[in-house]
This record gives sequence, structure tokens and C-alpha cells, in this order.
Amino acid sequence: GVMNKKVRKKYTTLLNNMQQDSQNYKILKHLLDKGSITTFDAFSRYGITRLSGRIFDLKDLGVNIDSTMVYKKVKGNPVHYAVYTVK
Repeated sequence: GVMNKKVRKKYTTLLNNMQQDSQNYKILKHLLDKGSITTFDAFSRYGITRLSGRIFDLKDLGVNIDSTMVYKKVKGNPVHYAVYTVK
């Protein structure tokens, strides 16, 4: 995927030790497979409503996650959301 091999290798053991049906597993796997995740991705793909809480959990487990705020207009309305990336 998009993920740098070194970064993927760094978190593979952690991922393998998680329960595959857990939200933290789904989020970390998505980050490693796709490179980033938004609250929309988390909700639409996995039904996860509190992505920020799961990001906090993953950071607590030692995952280096950056967040960037994106501001744009959708149908003339301003929207903003966080894009989380792992490194």
C-alpha cells in the first residue's frame, strides 16, 4: 500500500497482538494500508463514531500519529475535519 515499509514493520507486531474485531485494530490496519484516515472513513467503513478516542488509544500504545485539520467548502458550506496519518 501507500505505507512506507519501515513504518509498516514498526507497527506489525502491535497490530498482530490486537483483537481483529476491535476498533483499534481496524483503525491501525486502515492507517497502515491507506496511509491516513478521517472521521468520515472511520464511520462509513467501520461504524466508528469516536475516531479521536481510538486515536488517543493508539497513541497511548506507542503509535506515532499526526493530525492535520482540513478546511474546505462543501456545497457552499464551510466544513473542517481532521486527517490522521501514521509515521
